[in-house]
Amino acid sequence: MDYIVGTEPSLDLLSFINVNSNGIMVVTGARANDAMRWYEGGLGLSAPSAAWFGCHVERYACDDGATLVFWTTRDGTTLELQTWPFDRPPRQLPIPGTNAARGVTRTPRGDFYIADDQNDRVIHLSPTGALIDSFAAPGTSPGDLSYGE
Repeated sequence: MDYIVGTEPSLDLLSFINVNSNGIMVVTGARANDAMRWYEGGLGLSAPSAAWFGCHVERYACDDGATLVFWTTRDGTTLELQTWPFDRPPRQLPIPGTNAARGVTRTPRGDFYIADDQNDRVIHLSPTGALIDSFAAPGTSPGDLSYGE
């Protein structure tokens, strides 16, 4: 899930990967204040082997998602930059050291932070996908990624 700040608080959005009523994986946006659907950009993927997980929206423009640009974790091993509609091939970066990458966010400097479900940690990558660091460890103490399990 990603939180997108709008031009005014009533236009703030939550964005997430969703399977629509046709069984197609899409990036969906809903207004944070009332959950009204704002956009839906189809990924055109229904095969389980092409699972999409977290998303970080770089840009969106209108209700129909005509200029949606976002990063997502795909198949737990790859970061993929997607545009909607699909007017260019996606940019792909391998995620080192995991098969279970889930959530993703990007800093204003272009670094990535990715939730690694396999190893109960957060992976920090450079804008080119190089591993910078990781932090947190499995455990049941506050601050551990598996806290509460």
